[in-house]
Amino acid sequence: QIGDDEAAFEALHALADTWVACDRGRLDASLAERLDAHAKTPRQRARAIAMRGHMLMHRGRHAEAIAHALRAAEIARAAGDEELAVAAQSDAAAAASQSGDSERAVRILRPLVPWVLEHASDETRLSVLAHLALCLDNIDLQPEAQAMHQRVIEAALRARRFDEAVTACGNLAISLLDVGRPLAALQAIGEARKIGAVYDALQGSAQMLSLFEGAAAAALRRFRAALAAFEAALADLANHALGRASLRVHRACLWIQLGQTARAQRELAALASLPELPAWLEARRLQMLGRCAWSSGLRAEAARHWQRAAELAPTGERAVLAAMIALDHALVQPADDALTNVRKVLARAETLGHAGSVLAAQTRLAQLSLAHGDAATAFEALAAARRSSEDVEPNDMYRGELWLAAVGVARATGGADEAAAQARAAAAEIRRIAASELPAELRDGFLHRNPVNRELLTLATRG
Repeated sequence: QIGDDEAAFEALHALADTWVACDRGRLDASLAERLDAHAKTPRQRARAIAMRGHMLMHRGRHAEAIAHALRAAEIARAAGDEELAVAAQSDAAAAASQSGDSERAVRILRPLVPWVLEHASDETRLSVLAHLALCLDNIDLQPEAQAMHQRVIEAALRARRFDEAVTACGNLAISLLDVGRPLAALQAIGEARKIGAVYDALQGSAQMLSLFEGAAAAALRRFRAALAAFEAALADLANHALGRASLRVHRACLWIQLGQTARAQRELAALASLPELPAWLEARRLQMLGRCAWSSGLRAEAARHWQRAAELAPTGERAVLAAMIALDHALVQPADDALTNVRKVLARAETLGHAGSVLAAQTRLAQLSLAHGDAATAFEALAAARRSSEDVEPNDMYRGELWLAAVGVARATGGADEAAAQARAAAAEIRRIAASELPAELRDGFLHRNPVNRELLTLATRG
């Protein structure tokens, strides 16, 4: 009212920023028009256009949001404000990734990194690096993503943004789990908890850290720790429907490994009361239903669930889920199709550097080759699996399947003594896990209702 356009612009911009955080229903065209009307300088025009793009992104209009953000970056750069230009490009990348195009987001963000590392404010640096790391994970470039997550952690600690450091450690843990490195994931989670405890920065992150911790512990067969972590996460996720759904599917996978099919089915049934699940989570749920059926000897039912899971699994980003479903599905496919599909998973996993998926595919290739009388291929697959790094676990697969394949290969290639020795060693490890990693009430199921363990214990007894 007194003609101070600059102060009016700043107040309107702050109001829009606040409504983005607190009340997105207030983000209408009139607010953007008022902001435009008070934008007198090139920098203000760039900020107004960038804010309009930001508002459009939060209303799901991603293509328009990208166009506005890139236009704002162009104006800001022409005005000599590189910080604003980079922030606008970061927003364009956010809109691209939200629309499912993480490749475009990476193309926008990668060229910004050298300037960001040298010159950006803490806020812009963290935004660009964190978003780039997540998008690199989305397009299955985990080695590069993990290096970027480390940079985010370092930048957050320098900026004393300890909440951001905790989040970045959690994102690093997810990336490490994707490539079959659960021990390293546990180390990242431990670092997150240490930072969070020292600087009181765990608010909002503890439950997700517990979820990741449970998944990593389960992959390492530390079942007692996994059960405790999942229980803690479930209690903390009372108001997070999607998080609870993801946790229940993770825990169903664990129950199946423990020979507790009925418990797994109850976990999956609990999802029926939730609103429609995202396609990736529904695919994972169907995958676990297929495993329940397979463990119960219901081959046709398992095949139906895995077929539907394969149809729903995302194919453009995050290859691990589709790969693991394909490996399960191969168990019920005709021999030629099964072996072809397993080899496809193996080749892609090797290309992407997904060591855990490689190990799982090698294990499945050895199993199926044995089942179809090709001992030579099984031997080669097993030999390749044994060359895997010691810190790698097969993604989404109980390691006992590898032990059983090794016994089968030895028997098929004439090494009866070696097969007997390997069966005894596997049985001893299974009993050790049951005694030290499980409460008493779960031991019998693990020993006798997990079909892999049951077979290995039988083979060890036969000698």
